[in-house]
Amino acid sequence: MNNIQQNIIYLNEKIIEFDNSPVGLFNGKMGYCIYFYELSRLLNNKRYEKIAENYLEKILKLLNFRMPVDVEYGLMGIAIGMHYLSRKKFIDGNTNKFLEDFDILLFKFFSFQNNRYNPACATTK
Repeated sequence: MNNIQQNIIYLNEKIIEFDNSPVGLFNGKMGYCIYFYELSRLLNNKRYEKIAENYLEKILKLLNFRMPVDVEYGLMGIAIGMHYLSRKKFIDGNTNKFLEDFDILLFKFFSFQNNRYNPACATTK
């Protein structure tokens, strides 16, 4: 095993150990979930698939309409990630039903905002 492979394995283990990451797509649990599903398929490694499934379970438990709605940290990023996982056949089931649940969460979020722009939930990058 060369140094690059050893470094990748080491970094993967550090990601797994660091479980205080946010839920988001860009640098949180949703991003890690996608990464480990892709890695499991690339390396044909069931351990990484199980890690991805664990991340997905944690994400689903943390969902609520008080979360930000942006792509980077919030509900939209999680919805995009779920759609990606479904299209790549990492997950199965009725994703339309799941995305309907996201629609409900987003509707509740915007309903409770009293039609005001909330800069804390928008990304400016």
